[in-house]
Parts: sequence; C-alpha cells; structure tokens
Amino acid sequence: MKYGIAAIVAAAVAGGGGYAAWQATRKPTPPPDLAPTPEPTPTPTKRKVIYSGASWVMYPEVAEAFTKQTGIECDWSIIPYTELVPKLLASKGRGFDVTSEARHVPFHVAPPPFQPIPIEKIPRLKGFVDPEFADEVDGLMRSPETEAAFPMDQVEKMKNDLWYEEGKSLWGVPINFNYESIGYNPEFVPYAELDASKSCSYGEIFKEDYKGRTALLNGPAEVYMGCLNWWLQSGQYEPEESVVNPTPEEIDMLEAFFMNYIKAGQFKTFYSEFGEAINLFSSKEAWIMWINQPGVMGTRRTGTPCYFAQKADGLMYWFDLDYWAAHSPNPEEAIEFMNFRIGPWWTNFIANVGYSVPTWPQKDVREAIGAENGGYFYMGQRTYKPIDECMAEVWPDKPEFADLPDRLTHGLFVPEKYNWQKEEDRPHSKGVMRDQGSLDDRNANTAFYMWWPDNQDYLLESYKKLQVAF
Repeated sequence: MKYGIAAIVAAAVAGGGGYAAWQATRKPTPPPDLAPTPEPTPTPTKRKVIYSGASWVMYPEVAEAFTKQTGIECDWSIIPYTELVPKLLASKGRGFDVTSEARHVPFHVAPPPFQPIPIEKIPRLKGFVDPEFADEVDGLMRSPETEAAFPMDQVEKMKNDLWYEEGKSLWGVPINFNYESIGYNPEFVPYAELDASKSCSYGEIFKEDYKGRTALLNGPAEVYMGCLNWWLQSGQYEPEESVVNPTPEEIDMLEAFFMNYIKAGQFKTFYSEFGEAINLFSSKEAWIMWINQPGVMGTRRTGTPCYFAQKADGLMYWFDLDYWAAHSPNPEEAIEFMNFRIGPWWTNFIANVGYSVPTWPQKDVREAIGAENGGYFYMGQRTYKPIDECMAEVWPDKPEFADLPDRLTHGLFVPEKYNWQKEEDRPHSKGVMRDQGSLDDRNANTAFYMWWPDNQDYLLESYKKLQVAF
C-alpha cells in the first residue's frame, strides 16, 4: 500500500497533533555552510640532520639508532676516501650538517668550511677542561703532553687539530680514535697476535715472499709516513725534521723507493675503501698490507683469518672528528647528532668495528659495553670463555674452525657475534685477547701521530706518479 505525504501528515494530526507540536517546538537546523569551520591541525615539521662523510664511521645502523633515540631523521651519504677532502673544501660548508674526517690540516683554511663547537655544547667532554671530571674522558686525548708516546712537536699538532681555541671551543667532536697498522693473513704470514707482544714491521710488505700479494692504500701521507718511520726505527735513515713532515728531498727518496718495488711487481694494486681491502684479503689475492681496523674485522666476517699487528716499529695514532658545517641547515639537530656519537649506543657499536671513543670511562658508557667487552676492548683482558667455545659461538655453522690451530682461530674472532657477559667475571687463560692489547699497550707502542705534511701538494704529485706507474 502506498501513502502520499499529505495522507501521512493528516494521519499524524488526527493521532493527537504530535507531529505538529514537534514541528512547532523544534529548533531549525542551520544550513551546512553556516556551521563553524574547525581550525586545521598544523602538520609537525620533521626534524632531520644531514650527514655526508667518511665510510668507516657511518653505517645504516647508526642512522636507525639515532632516529630511534631522538626522533630526528638522519639523511646520510658517503663520500669516497679519495674525494673526501676536495669535496668538503669545495662545499664551503653548505648542503650538509655534519661530516667526519681524520686528516685535519686541509680544513685549516680561511674561511674554513666548518664552524667551531663550544665545549659546553658537548657535555660529555667536560672532562677535557674540568679537572673534577678528568677521569671521565680518555687520558691521551685529555692530556697528550703527559700521556702520548710520540714526539712533542706532534703532540702540539694533535692539540691544534682538536682545539679551535684550547679549553673553549673544538674544531670538531672526537668520535673515535685508533692506532693504525699492518693487517695480515696468518695462513701466509708467520705471525699471530695472541698477546700484546710486538710482531711484524712495516718493512714486511717489501719482502720477496709477498711479491704480488700486497697492496698500497690510496693515502699518500699514511704510506709515506709509515715507511719513513720504519726507516727511522730500523736505523736506515733519520729524517731531517720529522717522520710526519718530510722535506721535498725526502719525498723524492720515498717516491724512488716505492717506484722500484712497483716496477718489480711487489704491489698488486692501489685501494681506496676498506671494502676493497676486504675483497683482496678474502679472495687471498693479498696476504699483507697497510689497513684500517674495519678492514681487518670485515675480513674476519668472511671467514678469512686476519690480524691487526702490534707493529715492531710502532703504531700510528689518529682520531676522527665530527665537524659542524659552517652553514649547517639544521644546527640544533647537528649538535644532537654529534653528542649521540660519543654516547653509550655509539661507543658499544663502534667497538665492534674496532674503534675506541674518548668517553669510554663514563659509567653509562661502560654499562652499555658491559664488563667482559669493556675489559677485552680497553683493558687488554681475555674473554671469559676459552677460544674453542668462542669459535663455537661465533661460527656455529663452521664447527671445523674450532679445530684449527690457535694462531688461526684467534684471527677469526668476530666481536659482534660473541655473546658478551655484562657482569664481571674472570678472564679465561685461553680466552681471546684483542689485537695490540690494552689501551696502555697501544699508547706505549705509538710511534707517530697522523699528520698532513706541510709539503702536501708536492706529496700528492709524487704519489700520483706511483699510481700512474701501475
């Protein structure tokens, strides 16, 4: 049955007038366009920091951890080692917030591409200037005058690289430091780093036994300094000024020396990034070379034994700085990023790469690292488990590794694969010791500080000749 509108209304009226009464009393509904318009909710601006710099101190895990801890996004990119200095100088400090570098002298230009960092913006480094907190920072970085084993002229150079104005502002935040050396595969080189004793020297790479099985870093200062230091320590030659600041005549001597070996086929190739060094070692194309610690640890991860030598002629000390771009687009975020890079998460992470951090003595940092790893990494203590148990834990899919001789198994220990004990216990007499031993062992065997020499242009031209000769 169908009813018209009129019939429905009439029925409502006849039924007691309810509809009419409702119509008479109800408030009119305003038309939609008269309703108040809600204020739009502003979209929160995403905070971010832009990192562009060295590969050995920046990894995906770092960006992820920083964002998780702070809520700040991290846009990051890597500049190849050989391009790092010229690209950063050309940038004039624009287009990024933070970068990292270890060869500090090229940045002391006018105007520098970086801005100084007031020490008060980096609270964890107050021990550098406040004696009350001196035991909360690494002793060598705090007081190189009394703690460093290398010559005093290099101590002054180190301080100039760190401090923009001593006690007040820094050139950059020291996020890590280490002791560079020779890396080698003990399957082919008759040494092993089973304790802190000295082993091979820089001169090992020139031996006939390793002809065609070694390589040169695309780092002229490191390569030439290492050789000049070996000459000095072995009594072959005494530099006119310093192993880290060769004269033009000494650069000519070094060039001629290396050129003879290159033409004789001693060196397989030049390499730039530590990933290339890992490939050379893991493929067994190279057995020994000047290398950084990530190259050694990366080689071990491939299942190839590798050591970082407690070099007989001494180690090279260096540190990386996080630099604050002169025209940083995100200045507050840049400061947070640099503070993060000396905190607990970073210190624990970068230890597995092989680098030390100057804030390692601080309580929350030591707690993050844990007693066993801290003892192993900084104090030269052995692991709490013997080497065979370490191998079973680190290489569960390679049970045959546990049966290898100790001189090989210790060179296969991968720290981040090991289950470190947080609580303090007793180091095992057959446990693994870190290559080069404790910080004290490494400091005592440091021969020179990494220095970009005064005759840098002449040095670079000399090294190019070696590269062309391949």
